[in-house]
Amino acid sequence: MKGKDMKHLFLGLVWFIYLFFLSSCVDEQLVKPGVKDVQLRFTIVMADEEVMDTRAGENRSGGINSVYVVVVKDEADPGDARILASSEANSVGDNTYRADLKDENLKGKMYVFANIASYLSGQQLGGITTLGELQEALKIKLSTAKVEGKDYIIADPSFPPMVSEPESYDSSDPTTLSFELSPSTAKVTVINNSGNDHYTLLGANMGNAPLEGYVFPNNQQIENIGRASYAGVVSGNTYSPEYMMRGVPKDSKETEPLYLFEAPVKKDDEGVFVIIKGEYDGVPGYHRLNIWKKEAGSSNQQYLPIERNTYYKINIQKISSAGYATAADAMKNPASNRDIQFNIDVTDLNSHDIVSNGEQYLGVSNSTLILYDNIKSGIRRDVEAVNVSYTVPTDGVTAWGEGSVTTSGNGLTFSDGKTTQSLALTETKDKPIKINCSPDLTEGSLIFRIGNLSKVVKVIRRSTLPAVPEEMSFENVTIGNRAMEMKDKVLFGDDSGKYGTDNGNESYESRTGKLYALVSANVGYNNSVSERDGEFYVASSKDDGRTKVMFHQEKLDVYTGLAQIRPYTFVGTFHRWNQKAERIIRIRSFEKDRTKKWTAVVIVGQDFIELDTDKSNDSKISLNPYGWDDPDNPTSYDPEEPLYSTDEAIEANCCFTENQKGKSLVTGTADNIYFRVGLKSTLSSQETAPRYGLIAFIHSGGTHLIYVRQGEEPDYLMRPYDPVTDENSGTVVLSRRPKAVKIQPYNITVKGGAKKVEVVQNGGIYTSYPSMGGYFFQGNSNVAYYPVGTASEVGWSNYSSTGDYSDARNVCPSGYRRPADGVNGNAGYIEGSEMRQSFWLYPQNGVATSDYGNMLRGYIADGYFDRKPIRIPNTQGRSNEGFNIYMSETVNGTTYRIPTMVGDETNIGYAGMLVYNPYNYASIFIPSSGSRSGQTRRGELIGTGGEFNLWSSTMNSNQMWYLATGYYSSKFVFDTYLSIASMEGFSVRCVKE
Repeated sequence: MKGKDMKHLFLGLVWFIYLFFLSSCVDEQLVKPGVKDVQLRFTIVMADEEVMDTRAGENRSGGINSVYVVVVKDEADPGDARILASSEANSVGDNTYRADLKDENLKGKMYVFANIASYLSGQQLGGITTLGELQEALKIKLSTAKVEGKDYIIADPSFPPMVSEPESYDSSDPTTLSFELSPSTAKVTVINNSGNDHYTLLGANMGNAPLEGYVFPNNQQIENIGRASYAGVVSGNTYSPEYMMRGVPKDSKETEPLYLFEAPVKKDDEGVFVIIKGEYDGVPGYHRLNIWKKEAGSSNQQYLPIERNTYYKINIQKISSAGYATAADAMKNPASNRDIQFNIDVTDLNSHDIVSNGEQYLGVSNSTLILYDNIKSGIRRDVEAVNVSYTVPTDGVTAWGEGSVTTSGNGLTFSDGKTTQSLALTETKDKPIKINCSPDLTEGSLIFRIGNLSKVVKVIRRSTLPAVPEEMSFENVTIGNRAMEMKDKVLFGDDSGKYGTDNGNESYESRTGKLYALVSANVGYNNSVSERDGEFYVASSKDDGRTKVMFHQEKLDVYTGLAQIRPYTFVGTFHRWNQKAERIIRIRSFEKDRTKKWTAVVIVGQDFIELDTDKSNDSKISLNPYGWDDPDNPTSYDPEEPLYSTDEAIEANCCFTENQKGKSLVTGTADNIYFRVGLKSTLSSQETAPRYGLIAFIHSGGTHLIYVRQGEEPDYLMRPYDPVTDENSGTVVLSRRPKAVKIQPYNITVKGGAKKVEVVQNGGIYTSYPSMGGYFFQGNSNVAYYPVGTASEVGWSNYSSTGDYSDARNVCPSGYRRPADGVNGNAGYIEGSEMRQSFWLYPQNGVATSDYGNMLRGYIADGYFDRKPIRIPNTQGRSNEGFNIYMSETVNGTTYRIPTMVGDETNIGYAGMLVYNPYNYASIFIPSSGSRSGQTRRGELIGTGGEFNLWSSTMNSNQMWYLATGYYSSKFVFDTYLSIASMEGFSVRCVKE
């Protein structure tokens, strides 16, 4: 199924579930032809704001064990609405679910359910025809057992069933939809805050709780539901109310949570209560605690109704006895008010900063709003700044006048353009306050007043966040909280640049009294990235006032939005599958103002990449940008050879220390651009597919990108399902790349160090590092020539075997070969060419039609090139044509001489080209090892450090296609060319069969 036909539902629940298109997230193999594909991604927040684990399990915080989608006809009476389609959603990993709706032309109202499989199977759902029938079918009866002739509830609804509010759904409409999903149950815990060492809390049961509950809100029917108390298991199938259903975890003062369905207060009947079990000075006993509140203006108590998705926390403040001898006695006798003082906190999900006069309260969801927005873009309208909840006296309403909320600050109004709104004299929960912000607004306030209560919410407006934003810091703040759909976009940490390991959760708690937050980079390619909006909250550990941060963030297209450093420097890093040690990034200062700040931040791959600015444990690695002390004097220098030069020694001595680990952001000033790249873990084996990341180096001129690769297993650069488009028009040339092949990360060399050697079939070996160039080979030959030295020193000969290239001349190891550029005799077409489809983002037909958009010239930190002193090529057997060597570059009127080589003999490493895939950040590095020119120089070296050439296996008469980069006819190219196969000495890069 094509991407445009796939509908994806991602449901991230903090208050809402969002529905939107994201066609790139689904493996095509998961999609059935002719089926509308609906993706569901769940993250649920309960009334106590604890995140529900979305994976199936037996935790009592409320996991997901089933998900269903139902679309009904839009009727005036919802009960009569006919069910048009329904489907169970199955997990496809990464907290994502897929539902198949077989009708591709659906219009109606959509509902989403979770945790109902225990009560209603998919087969039963398929037999239900109307929404009314479904509502009645989702009346859930709890399991009971008789104890001494009386029914007791023996299993509470610890996997809360959930249902969304309906939303209009049209399968052909890409408009974003939002849903509110609520659990059908309430949660109760008891905590011993008495401070009395004589008393130990052991567990709790519910009393007079509902025997049944509705998944759908059904206030008319719940009045008639029967009641029973909870009983814990004695053993096997034996239960008793003397045994508590929930205990108290070790080293805790609070019971495990109990769950129950909603229960109104019935007239002339007792309400819901809790039975607690404990010991006082070793004597066991039971207390009954009624869930009630004090009546206004009276000493009487009134039972509280139990409402869905509400958390009731019973705080014991004083206790002086063990209580009744049995739970039965506690249940049939009055509550234990004489022996226990306690209060009940009912969590209002929407209020975090509350002021109260003892009877009424005024609460706001946040005390401060920080808005990052494009101030110059005009009025920002309908910003949901805060939610307000309040109560007013129930006896003598006229004693309070109507409340108000007023704006203060130039450019701050409400969404209707006014500066005052009223607060009605009725109990109101979660009333959104929406504001408009003009370009003049930098700071303002919202002032709430009702009765004798008042509250002020500060509004601060700042500039739009850049695509790769700076880190934010918050003093005297310890809690970071964000919607689960923001979990990959907002990171929290205790220390600058070092973000917590529990960032998969909604909340993060700092242990230092200071909180750091980083909005992750908004990067991508072409249509995969767009400007975006988001929000998060920060608060003190007591949550006595939250700050809401809303942001609009710019985008960075990794193909078009770069500001790569010139003259060129490091553009990539490479680790083998089992390596984690440092890679050194040293960059020559290019800023005229040496005090300017730079930032390096991991923007893709935070899970496995870490950064640090400490000096290497290798004492021979200095901060000098090229590994020697005088970059402006290339003929007289003191090279700094590393102390640790083998892979084993580097891994043993140069991994990050515990204190250095964990940072994904580092900063410095332009006078010293130095940092190290390490990895947090290895891959499982050498055959494991590589993983890729991206580091942004932010400087005064923009963003320089460094591509990260871990793993040497051959991999696709451009993938078979990446389309080929015309760069200028965007027209699709090929919808897929069927000829794309997996490319080795190394060039081919040979053993032994001979100046000239005939290599047997499959007899070549790979260089030790991606930066090494390896030997040179003539096109239709298996003869290898030494990488340095004059033509006479290596015994150069302008001959090769005649006829087409054959497997007998394949020097790649077994299972590998040169890439083909179509069939023999072709004129260089994209279609049919492995080389063009595999290397280029925008491949071209024909000869010398350059496109080097997805390539970056520079160095690779592969554990070899970055640790050695880098030198400028000389003319001793390497080149005598200066224009062919990329030795210098003029930037802003200054000409820089550029070192491009490390090492000697067969171990020479080169600057080169990093070629990348902007869709998934895959990369390979090709060293600019030059070539041996047969046609014009009869085997002499040219272009070392500035160009490379890679043979294909495709002939055209006596010529052979090859990939070339460097200066051709005084211009830089990344092209395919034809050359007389017997004449030229080029490098070989193998691909997997």
